[in-house]
Amino acid sequence: MQKTIENLTKAFIGESQARNRYSMYAKIAKKEGYEQISAIFE
Repeated sequence: MQKTIENLTKAFIGESQARNRYSMYAKIAKKEGYEQISAIFE
C-alpha cells in the first residue's frame, strides 16, 4: 500500500508541475500575440 501512495504522490506532483508549465506557456503566447496557441495551453 505504501508504494501505491508514493506512486500517486509522484504522479500528482508531476501533473501539477505540467499544469503550471502549460499556464506559463499560455501566458507567454498571449503576451506575444499568439491567441490560438495560448488557447491550446489553457
